[in-house]
Amino acid sequence: MQTRNDLAERVASAVQGKVQEAESATQSKYTRKVWAAMDCIKANQPGFDRQLTMQLTVKRQTTFVDGANQNVVVASGTSPDGLFQDREVQPEIIIQSGAIADDAVSDALVKFMDRTVVARLRH
Repeated sequence: MQTRNDLAERVASAVQGKVQEAESATQSKYTRKVWAAMDCIKANQPGFDRQLTMQLTVKRQTTFVDGANQNVVVASGTSPDGLFQDREVQPEIIIQSGAIADDAVSDALVKFMDRTVVARLRH
């Protein structure tokens, strides 16, 4: 297991843009912020109890399909407060014969967040 703060920052930045779009489209009075874990509100700070925390995960493996090795990435996430649980969300999956770059993993995490969290803001 490895924590990737660099990937978290990339995803947070991209998701922040999608959140702003969703809020402006719905004329929301809220101004939500999206931060990577190291910048989130801490337990002793105001607003901690209103913060949605997402634990994003990326699982990598190699499998053998139709006589060839395939690289697989499953990008998903859950929220410790139970709002988004793994049995309720659909992960993003990448399958390809070559190595899967960090850019593709980052894009998959952004798509996952857009489909799960940001989609709720749009409605």
